[in-house]
Amino acid sequence: MTLQRCWFIILLLPWMVLSKLRKSIVDMFCTTIRQPLNHFATPRHSVPHYDQRYCAYDFSSPQNATSPVFFYTGNESPLETYINHTGLIWQLAESMQVTVVFAEHRYEGISLPSPDIPNCLAYSSSVQAIADYARLIELHYKPRPVILFGGSYGGMLSAWMRMKYPHLVAGAIAASAPIWGLPLTSSKIDGASSAISRGLRQSYPPVLGEAIVDGNNARPEQDGNNCANNLLAAWPLVHVLGESTRGRHLLASSFSLCSPMTHGDAATLLRWAQSPWFDLAEGSFPYPSSYLPFALTHNQNVSLPAWPLQAACWKVSHLHRHLGVSYEGNMSDVRFRIRYGDSNLTLNVDWEKNTAISYNLSRIDSSLTIRNLLTSVRDAVGVWFNMTRDVQCYNLTVAPSTRTILRKPLARNTQFREDMSVSVTPGAIIDQRQLTNSESGVNRTALCEHRISSSGSWPALCCNEEMNLIITDAFGMGRDVFWPPSHPRGTRSYRDIVTYNRLNNMTNDDSCRDKHGAFGLSNNSGDPWSTWLDTVYGGTRIKSHSNIIFSNGLLDPWSAAGVYDVDPSDERFRDASSSPVPGVFMQNISNQGMIALIMELGGHHTDTMYDDKADPPSIRFVREVERINIVEWIRQWNSQG
Repeated sequence: MTLQRCWFIILLLPWMVLSKLRKSIVDMFCTTIRQPLNHFATPRHSVPHYDQRYCAYDFSSPQNATSPVFFYTGNESPLETYINHTGLIWQLAESMQVTVVFAEHRYEGISLPSPDIPNCLAYSSSVQAIADYARLIELHYKPRPVILFGGSYGGMLSAWMRMKYPHLVAGAIAASAPIWGLPLTSSKIDGASSAISRGLRQSYPPVLGEAIVDGNNARPEQDGNNCANNLLAAWPLVHVLGESTRGRHLLASSFSLCSPMTHGDAATLLRWAQSPWFDLAEGSFPYPSSYLPFALTHNQNVSLPAWPLQAACWKVSHLHRHLGVSYEGNMSDVRFRIRYGDSNLTLNVDWEKNTAISYNLSRIDSSLTIRNLLTSVRDAVGVWFNMTRDVQCYNLTVAPSTRTILRKPLARNTQFREDMSVSVTPGAIIDQRQLTNSESGVNRTALCEHRISSSGSWPALCCNEEMNLIITDAFGMGRDVFWPPSHPRGTRSYRDIVTYNRLNNMTNDDSCRDKHGAFGLSNNSGDPWSTWLDTVYGGTRIKSHSNIIFSNGLLDPWSAAGVYDVDPSDERFRDASSSPVPGVFMQNISNQGMIALIMELGGHHTDTMYDDKADPPSIRFVREVERINIVEWIRQWNSQG
């Protein structure tokens, strides 16, 4: 093993040390290509068109018309986000002397259709976006070997495009691509929250082997890490304290709220304090990073610290300490008691019910256990809410998250959901008075202009394709650190959720309603099973495909929707995986060069970021495996003439 590690380090150095100066969009040649909004209509020239932006940079000689192309399949943000952060593509391209292309997703950045076209949002879909990329390659880069790169939804596009257009694409790096999070491919309705809890059981910095397979939400103290236990205890406490004026005063002061709390505010406080943990887990990078803050808030001047999820527990709060909280009962069935140390408070939790058995407000006010627990949660969520480090008090505005961006909300009884109404409210980007005219009562062009500029591609895409990534649908079900449960007791599967919603007339919300007939969205209740996407892309039946690497980091909540031969939550996972270096697991998805790379200490597509001296050897190894496979894919392409 020692010799293998030495060989590995020597192998990495030549290409990883090359790119010291990061490229940005100002270094690239950017232009547009005229694209049909509907590639599948006939005759195609008669349909509306739009101008798609793409940017290119040549490391190869301008005279070399056969050099490979590294092509980033842009996802649900402007192009600059991916150009600035996708270090893997830049560093490999520089060492291999290839052409780099970043293509912008339709309805993002400046790649926008005209707002005056009929059914202005009807053309936002993954199928149309992939066809855009295929046509761009066909017109400008064929027959050169093209390697696709993508992360998150971009990784989904890279994988799907290799499957649908193998004659144009030699291979694909599909990083953190949750293509197995659809209803017909996944059974893990609480997979994301379970992954968050797995990360909370890690120390700071995380250590290999601490948490691979999912377990129960609360555990006895392990190596001084009580973060998961303390967090779970905080939520019923907030609920009980919110029922009294004195308790609400304690909450407001402990959480440094800007305004006093009123009756009913405890639920808002719960949503606020529970909202950033998904973002912190997703951003599990071993160095400070601005990637997720910029992607979600568009603030270029803030960043998360290294290992932000663990930092929230260990560096900025006391959540990892034993604060006097103890449990008894059945954690997996969410039927347990919590004792809060010197407060003499005992809470009896039975699914969504929470009852105080002993309750003395005077003791609670003076309790170190209660104060330390509440202020520690405040300090921990401040890693997200106080990234600017100048916040004096908090307003209860929940953190934006790809949890809500990368899914279509279907169930009304889920706690974390942000509706995307098709109506425009007063005070929006455009004046409400501009949305009406004397003839029809509705200015459809103004409605379209507002939605296209403010919402981007994703909300309409989810409606058009009935995209429903279900791994974020449940939490608090006995396998994570959240409470109250998102669904009734006995819910075990997505089918249970769909059945419950149908029986209670909760089959869909209004997020896809097109009440003015401007957007071209369906007014019918969508298919909660996303059957069409399973038909288009094959679901789990993908073994006939080749030359795709599916990489996932186990600290990332989206890893619950990754592609595996044996899932990391399965007790057979270690036996079914090879581990060439500590912290990396490899699985063959097919015998044709389609593999899964699993990083124990990886966050959201960590492998596509720039290399950093803080990267664990396991992350560097994954990048090297990707490089070796890319070289082979290019060789195969060239050998086929």
